Amino acid sequence: MITTENIDIHMEEHELLTRYYSQLILNDISISDQTHLWDKHVSVVGLGGLGSPLAVYLVAAGLGKVTLLDSDCIEVKNLHRQVFYTQNDLGLKKVQCLGNHLKKINPKVEVNLIPQKSWEVKFSEFRSDLIIDCADNLKTTYELNSECVKNNLPFSTASISGYQGQVFMFNNTEESHCCYECLFEEVGDLNENDCADVGVLGPSVSMIASIQAQCVLKKLLNNPILEDGILRIDTSTMKIKKNKINTNNSCKLSP
Repeated sequence: MITTENIDIHMEEHELLTRYYSQLILNDISISDQTHLWDKHVSVVGLGGLGSPLAVYLVAAGLGKVTLLDSDCIEVKNLHRQVFYTQNDLGLKKVQCLGNHLKKINPKVEVNLIPQKSWEVKFSEFRSDLIIDCADNLKTTYELNSECVKNNLPFSTASISGYQGQVFMFNNTEESHCCYECLFEEVGDLNENDCADVGVLGPSVSMIASIQAQCVLKKLLNNPILEDGILRIDTSTMKIKKNKINTNNSCKLSP
């Protein structure tokens, strides 16, 4: 694991008030909420068109600790939609470039970098208060879903194909079971699925990332807007459908 330099991560109340003033004047975010967010740790798996802006928005909003996981290096074909990377970053690891960018936003944020694939590391390496899947393959989604169910960790996953995006949020509480596999049973060769082979427009990806970031922030602040549910977003028509996901008693992950 690579860890960016850790500066004193303590943040005084006056600094919170100054840095996050525009958020704190909202009716549903208090200084206590902002402090609570600073104490949270989120893991983002996949730092492409979805994961990179999502991580930026979470840290900019006041998340105190983030783990970034991605094994890829930046390629020129990424730049049309992965806008936090530049021409000068070509060939460099995404985790390092994005980690450096997050430190520029707030030097006090704690950033852990894992330049590997999710199935190459132990789950404990990126266990946190909430796991976010922004990877471009279903193998990662199913493995993270399974681990989050086992460890009762909230899990959010998102994807986009063409103009059609999806955002999921699962609570994974001990009291009730509802997970990604309750809706989509794991079948076929998951290694063959790759979103990079499907056309996509940069602003559409950014829109889905922003919606997922909003869902994650509200979840972390104990004011969720999506619980055990899915948002289906048509970015070409701006239509959004919200649906509850029911427990599937035949789900292999159901206790």
